[in-house]
Amino acid sequence: MIHWDFETNPYLMKFFKHDFKTTLMNVQIIKLTSILFFGLMLLSCSGLRSVKSVKTTSPIQVNANLADWPRDASMRSPTDEFDVAIANDDEFVYVAISFKNNRTQAMARDFGFRIFFDQQDSFRRSFGIVYPIGYAESLLDFPGARRAYLENPGWRNMPENRSIVESVDQNMPDRVQIISRTDRRSAVRPVNVSMEQLQANSIEVAMDFDRRRMMVELKIPIRPSRDREFSVDPDGNGTFLLGFEIVPPEYTDVTGETPTYETVESRDMYDQYGGRRQNRTEMQVSNPQLFAMLNYSYQNWIRVKLD
Repeated sequence: MIHWDFETNPYLMKFFKHDFKTTLMNVQIIKLTSILFFGLMLLSCSGLRSVKSVKTTSPIQVNANLADWPRDASMRSPTDEFDVAIANDDEFVYVAISFKNNRTQAMARDFGFRIFFDQQDSFRRSFGIVYPIGYAESLLDFPGARRAYLENPGWRNMPENRSIVESVDQNMPDRVQIISRTDRRSAVRPVNVSMEQLQANSIEVAMDFDRRRMMVELKIPIRPSRDREFSVDPDGNGTFLLGFEIVPPEYTDVTGETPTYETVESRDMYDQYGGRRQNRTEMQVSNPQLFAMLNYSYQNWIRVKLD
């Protein structure tokens, strides 16, 4: 899991306020180190939490409700952000996710929630579903709305924006994206698909977007076939990796602004030790708070063993 939290980390905030370039360098170093460590952990798979799927003898209706799930497939907590329930029959894997961390849920609502189904010995993010796609993606249908929403926390409560918000909320359960890659060098690029296209591949998704703890439920084929291009496709032991990711859009994509760099002269010629101060280069953006928010991301993976 990787979090970049400027608001609750006074150390980062101190540098963020006084030297944005220094902050950026510190964050990028921390981020790179974390990604390298996380990548090594994924390669070994030794640090992943494991969850065993529960066998069901009857199909489960995908409706964001666990009433028809097997009793043994109760919600478990392989992460601190949400509970997960996993079941399978002979043809399909069923996954239910119930959010329990308010900030992670807010991020998923805003930036979309990516759910990946990957083979244990292959590259990550080979096949995934983005559901919900999030406000930031949905608001692209309304010119200028995405930037206004992200820059102004009170935007959705303004009366003049009510019709847009209602339209997005109403259509959110019916909007879904697919991520499909054939090699690790390909870009991770979500593509919009219709519910009819999903169902033609025997994939079903449902969500309860408005409940206090958002619920997402999915049904995915276990094995590929001529009519089922996308599937979990576990290894010979019935094991696959289930990944969760939230990725905000790039600052430049949201604002149209490319960060610039400016050389700043030191106010004092000498530091406290008598050494001569040097000029420093600072990164300049018009909205540092938005830049910080869009650099806060989440990812986690668990190992799943089918019954």
